[in-house]
Amino acid sequence: MTRAMERSPGDNYTATEIIYLSQIRDLLDAVPELHRVRESHVRVRPKPTSQIGVDDAATNPTELSHMVTYCQNVAIDNLRSLELLLRAKPPGIFLPQYGAYPLIRAVIESSAQAVWMLRPNESRERIARTLRARRGEVKHELGLRQLMNAPDDSDSPQVRKAKATARQDAAIAAKWWDKTVARLAGEAGITAAATSEGTPGYGPLLEDASIALGVPGAYSRSIWHMVSGLSHPSSTRGLAFSRVEELPGTTSRLKVTRMTADPRVVQSALSLGVAFYQAAEDLLVTRLLTPATR
Repeated sequence: MTRAMERSPGDNYTATEIIYLSQIRDLLDAVPELHRVRESHVRVRPKPTSQIGVDDAATNPTELSHMVTYCQNVAIDNLRSLELLLRAKPPGIFLPQYGAYPLIRAVIESSAQAVWMLRPNESRERIARTLRARRGEVKHELGLRQLMNAPDDSDSPQVRKAKATARQDAAIAAKWWDKTVARLAGEAGITAAATSEGTPGYGPLLEDASIALGVPGAYSRSIWHMVSGLSHPSSTRGLAFSRVEELPGTTSRLKVTRMTADPRVVQSALSLGVAFYQAAEDLLVTRLLTPATR
């Protein structure tokens, strides 16, 4: 019998766990400044002669800087939400059993995608990745619109007609984007095949983005896999990466335990998320300040 519980500030942590909690606290302490810097970056208009200014001109109306801004805004919003959650019971750090993991996962995925788009030194590759990201979004958006407006036997004639119109409009919008991406790719000297697949899966994307961190891609990918499993109802993953304590009442036939969040797991995942976030901000500044070469 296992009880899944949150860790409150008064729980009996080991000396090693207290170190991890201190590191989590340090990461959370940095969030307000990260947010302040993000707000300042949102207000910056790239110079047309900068690297990202040239990239934006080549990717308009799906500018690289806009795509990066959205990714980073998603990441910082999840970091701020995480700060509120983990500081819910001051003065210590409050670790819910599972609630932190979806937020950390969103930070990792969003900022890693920003890094993936910004990292290449070659403008053509940055443009290609921006177009791939847009094409992937369009594909998923079309699928969602078609699903939301799928016909049902209970639909009235009016509803059925409205749904058909919505599906048609979604298909027209997707086709317009496909043509726009193809045109922008051609103007940049990029083959259609280079943008046809959309954004890669998060596994390969994380391995590529990890180059900017100077860490092995397999490490980042494994942390992401771990957090993903903890964000879903996987009992195997939960038992493997949680803190399990034996409680009174255990017998030879029945083990009574308490399963709580492991500070080491939270710290390692949050550290990676913040590292990707900061790497994306640093790369953005580089692309903003570096003049484009002709």
